[in-house]
Amino acid sequence: MRTYYIALLVGTLVARADAGSMAEPTSVAYELSVTTRSLVDQTNKGIKRFPRTLKTNAEADEERVFGVNLGFVDDFLESLSQSSQIRHMLNERTSAKDAYKVFKVDEVTDNILESAQWKQWASYIAKLNEKDPDESVAAAMTVAYGGDGVAQIVAKAMKNPNTKIAAEKLEDAQLTRWIKLDSNPAEIFKVLKLNEKTDDIFNSPQLGTWTSYLKKYNEKHPTKQVSEMSVFTKIYGEEDFVKLLASADDNTAVVKKFKDELVKRWLGEPTHTLNIFNNLKLNEAGDDLLANPVLTIWVKYMKAFNKEYPQAETTMIQTFTKSYGDEKLATMIQAATKVEETKDFAKNLQTAQFNQWMVDKKTPKDILGVLKLNSQTFTDNPSVDIWRAYNKAYTKDYQKETFQIYRLRTSNFARDRNRETQKRAGRVGKVPDLYDETLKYYAKTFICTHGWDFKARGRGDRTNHTVRGIGCKGQLNAALNRDKGVYTVRISKHQSTHNLSMGPDEYTCYAKTRKIESPGIKRVVRNAKNNLAYLKEVPSKPLQQKDVENMIAEMRRETYTSSDDVRVSQLLQDFGEGPGNAVRIFRDPATSLTSCITFQTAHMIRMARMFAEAL
Repeated sequence: MRTYYIALLVGTLVARADAGSMAEPTSVAYELSVTTRSLVDQTNKGIKRFPRTLKTNAEADEERVFGVNLGFVDDFLESLSQSSQIRHMLNERTSAKDAYKVFKVDEVTDNILESAQWKQWASYIAKLNEKDPDESVAAAMTVAYGGDGVAQIVAKAMKNPNTKIAAEKLEDAQLTRWIKLDSNPAEIFKVLKLNEKTDDIFNSPQLGTWTSYLKKYNEKHPTKQVSEMSVFTKIYGEEDFVKLLASADDNTAVVKKFKDELVKRWLGEPTHTLNIFNNLKLNEAGDDLLANPVLTIWVKYMKAFNKEYPQAETTMIQTFTKSYGDEKLATMIQAATKVEETKDFAKNLQTAQFNQWMVDKKTPKDILGVLKLNSQTFTDNPSVDIWRAYNKAYTKDYQKETFQIYRLRTSNFARDRNRETQKRAGRVGKVPDLYDETLKYYAKTFICTHGWDFKARGRGDRTNHTVRGIGCKGQLNAALNRDKGVYTVRISKHQSTHNLSMGPDEYTCYAKTRKIESPGIKRVVRNAKNNLAYLKEVPSKPLQQKDVENMIAEMRRETYTSSDDVRVSQLLQDFGEGPGNAVRIFRDPATSLTSCITFQTAHMIRMARMFAEAL
């Protein structure tokens, strides 16, 4: 039976120690006030020696740090009583920081709580304050590593089965120490250095420690609850906190919770979406608006606001327009369509802006004024692309309102027109009147989709039954006209009488009118399952039998890479090459047509030979 001789060291361990007993005067004052109280609740006594007591293994009461048995402590305490260095450290009230260096804990690079150096150091700190050993070690570690460092050590040790219990006890001791001091959650927030902006703050172990403390604090103070949101906004300010939240990974549960709480708080005031837009300085974002991560939080709030207050419902375009105006917003959106990260979002916004212009009864001519386009700036102004896109959308909307579908029949280039004009002017000796060839087209002719016979451009696999030429005379002729240097589009001919029924039922029969062009919707319905769900659930686009047939045909093309004949031939070849399998083809010699094909596996042939009577 092994026995341990224990030298109980009591006496002048720690008097009413001042801040210097734990750290240098330059250390964080708040941390010193916390650690001092934990370590100095003892009287100033001289060293008193007690006779060693013989203990059996069954009787030995091993020293415990964080409630975990440290088997080496008995032997270590034996050496403490005999070591002049240790006696000197105790007599001189050596600080935890200095003892930290003596035991070389600073040389440990891996899991600190698993090292012998830390265990020796922790046992020494526990002997300095036997009344609250756990909290004393937690306080000393906070001085050595800082509150944030201890949180990281705990998080790492939690993942190791050998140190998990010690880590849990260490964290609990840290929280208990702060609770006894009634530390303000905002102060602990700073102790853990959560006030220093980091990209991974919402995934940091420091935040986990702080939220655990906040829970204990609120349990202690049920009448003056403190919320996580209030501390974040108090320290960061609402604008910076929202930026921090917007730049974080949206898949994190903590981030989602904060965003929901933020939206709920804004709704409770309530604050109009335009005011929140301005408070977040999104009205100053300029060309970077669509790429600004804060915009996603504002959009989340806008949707919640519209649902809660439908009488004050608003849209992104309406809010953006109030802040930037039509022209500036249009150029911002156009620029964003050329950036890969914002392309789809910008195209959807441009469609929304065009729709708003149409609701406001703005014609393409009106938009020329909005975009400040004229004959002198039309050719080299980048805004001309916006006008052309709106003109196309406006024309399409006009066709929808009148239930007409026009197709481009012919187009004449400005260069061809100039070439003919030069020839005629040369023959009569006049100066030719030339048009700007950068405008590309001089004239276009549009006719009703039933005005000509359909010209097959495919391989003939499927016959097109949608468009039939019935000689409809519906036609629209447009040509450029120049007057005093100003170009305008003039309708030279318009035949609006059709020889077919026109109405919503007929209009929706055309696949062109039911085509989904929104990049956002295309992204959602990219697979067959979501595509079918969209067809069933979204009533904005009329569903025809032809749509389902087209989808099935497309799926077949993606699934099958060869024709039926090729696949049958491959099947026969694979079957025939199997050991013992037999394929017999019976062909009529008169017609050379195959009348029958039989398949017999090797097993079938064996069974037929063994049980011929069954046949």
